Amino acid sequence: MAAVRVVGKNARMYVNDVALYLRMFEMENNMELNTKDGTAYGVDWREFTFIDGSVTMGVNAFMDETRPVTDANDLVTDAAYVNTFQADGGSVFKADPEVPIIFVPGNSAAAGEKAFFMNSILGSVALSAPRNDIQTLRGRFQGADGLRAGFIIAQIEQSFPTGDTFLPAPTGDIDVGAPVAAVTGVVAAYCVYKKTAGSVFTIEVQDTATSGSAWAAAIAFPTFTAISAAYKEDITDAGKRYHRIRVNNAGGAETLGLIVVSANLIR
Repeated sequence: MAAVRVVGKNARMYVNDVALYLRMFEMENNMELNTKDGTAYGVDWREFTFIDGSVTMGVNAFMDETRPVTDANDLVTDAAYVNTFQADGGSVFKADPEVPIIFVPGNSAAAGEKAFFMNSILGSVALSAPRNDIQTLRGRFQGADGLRAGFIIAQIEQSFPTGDTFLPAPTGDIDVGAPVAAVTGVVAAYCVYKKTAGSVFTIEVQDTATSGSAWAAAIAFPTFTAISAAYKEDITDAGKRYHRIRVNNAGGAETLGLIVVSANLIR
């Protein structure tokens, strides 16, 4: 069954460490649920026991020709699932061939806006860019888990000095909604699609129950020295209402282009 279908113009999609800009798009999220008939005798309505499920995302779009995929002519990326298989190039799957996908309907991608994100275990991205025709994109992604509906905590291209930078600004935060009883943790994803040097960076999602104070780490991503992306869930933190990020630069100042999205995890 189709769970989510969004049609519109102007959107952004981040596939691993590549930013893609869409002019017209159709995004559909499909859920497939496996159930077993568990109806007892004497019950008027059939009852089904849920066994498991899976989720897929499909995107068809016209590309925004004014925003090319990258300004680097020599970019080679594993975003198209080259890393699905073992390094020998055979047909043996890796244990965790996962690629973060972030989909942002709308053109601004500003902090606080809604975004869909998922960890994709298999997928494909087909780009067509003829010289004399409209550029198109066709993406198909199989989720390793569910599709998350969260919020952009930061989307920015700027120079980051040595040390910590907090986004939104040091006293700012993003309201992701009051936690409910089913909240068990925090889930987040990031994409660094632009990086101008080789400094070591860390991105950490922080949360608090009180806006502007008492911040604590919710999710810490692995360090990186090049363009990268990651998806992570953490249930050690119960999930709180306000989120922000800490970007730590252990080297010299350099420019990053990044997006970070998060949500409280409900299971």
